[in-house]
Amino acid sequence: MGRWVRSSLAKCLAELATPLLVLGVMAGMAPVSEASPLSQGSGVRPPADAAGLAAVPASLRAAIGRSLGASASAAGYFQQAELTASDRAAGNQFGESVAVSAAGTTALVGANQRHSGAGAVYVFTLRRGTWSQTAELTASHGAPNDGFGWAVALSTRGSTALVGATGHNTLTGAAYVFRLRGAPGPRPPS
Repeated sequence: MGRWVRSSLAKCLAELATPLLVLGVMAGMAPVSEASPLSQGSGVRPPADAAGLAAVPASLRAAIGRSLGASASAAGYFQQAELTASDRAAGNQFGESVAVSAAGTTALVGANQRHSGAGAVYVFTLRRGTWSQTAELTASHGAPNDGFGWAVALSTRGSTALVGATGHNTLTGAAYVFRLRGAPGPRPPS
């Protein structure tokens, strides 16, 4: 290898060392996620490696936090609530997907393993400072392993929800549109 190539390679590695270290440490701290709920046979995520987080020195975690920007608490964020499904059934993968309206008063939370994998999406609304579950959405012809709720989206005002079901119809997939009754726009079919 020529001297110029070695020098260029050394510069590239020096530039990449910090981001790669940050990504490596973050990967050890963060829960495992999969590209698709179908990429694992059971669809169950392994638990986050809590020991991996403890093994990272506090000074390194602080340096990573500084390089990524202010921490959530330093930026003025605080935990407002913890949303949970009213049924609290284990294994539903509640929280697999989430969306919130622009006003921050309506939230969707997907649970793609609910009802034997048919899936469900929970609707929460914020009223007078309190989040409450107001609905559970399911597919009209849901079947086991449909994965309804694997992906969710919510309109700006929270009146229209779009829910993905990647496993529907033998993995062909489907997206379901839900509209809040009484919301302006097209009327639901009779």
